[in-house]
Amino acid sequence: MGIGKHIRFIYNPRSGIIHPEQMIRRVITESFPCNLCDYDFHVTQEKHHANNLAKEAVDQGYDIVVAIGGDGTVNETASALVNSGVHLGIMPNGSGNGLARGLGIPLSIRRSAKLITTGKVRPIDVGKMENHYFFVTAGFGFDAVIGKRFEDGRMRGPAKYYAIGVREFFRYNVVQYQIKFENHQINTSALVVAVANVREYGNNAIIAPNARPDDGFLDLAIIEQTSLASALYHLPFLFTGRIDRTPFTKIYRATNFEIDREFPAPLTLDGEVHMGGTRLNVTMIPNALNVIVRDISF
Repeated sequence: MGIGKHIRFIYNPRSGIIHPEQMIRRVITESFPCNLCDYDFHVTQEKHHANNLAKEAVDQGYDIVVAIGGDGTVNETASALVNSGVHLGIMPNGSGNGLARGLGIPLSIRRSAKLITTGKVRPIDVGKMENHYFFVTAGFGFDAVIGKRFEDGRMRGPAKYYAIGVREFFRYNVVQYQIKFENHQINTSALVVAVANVREYGNNAIIAPNARPDDGFLDLAIIEQTSLASALYHLPFLFTGRIDRTPFTKIYRATNFEIDREFPAPLTLDGEVHMGGTRLNVTMIPNALNVIVRDISF
């Protein structure tokens, strides 16, 4: 971090892991001495507030905007920074922290704050679905249904997420998809259809083991219908980076996907739930976001 940097911190107090505002402020004060930079600190009050604060920072010529929260807060913040040249810093404070994990950013508040002062700025690709950006994953099937149930509930954390998954497995009817990309067309009855910019959803659930955020591609993961016994047997593969070795998983790579499904249904972008129609167009924007990361390859 060079002398004179102008930084905005955006803190979501309702993220999955609650760190008191006073503690967050103390870490920032210790890590960003006022003789080296100029910064302000904002607490989000409602949905989309982080996005508005980040847009304001871009308009006012800030150098760095730091999202303190989970993937939803990071998504709102980063969406305002796409193709702006303003650098994104991440202090992970959520349930899954998929983008932080995918970029090798420490999950510790103190260590991630330190990284913003010592790290390297690297451009990453950005996914876009209609008018929404995503930086981690876009989910269109069973994973979106779980996300919707999780969002509607009060409890947070991976245990609750997986409990919902087991329960909903018995209720879920697989959907017929037609997916087009490059010169390919796939017709499948799938449990999960997800487009990934990084390897995992979050919480070390690795849906696309070879996805990289700077390779110029998006990875499409399709998990076909299978039995509960088979799903439970292969569940560890999701956390060991071997889901692509299961007999019901197919992964493809492209820059654009056109997805047609039987009926409108929820979808998730970086874990945040949206309603989507029957035709969904997903595209990749190369090198569109500058993020402060460790000086290592992803």
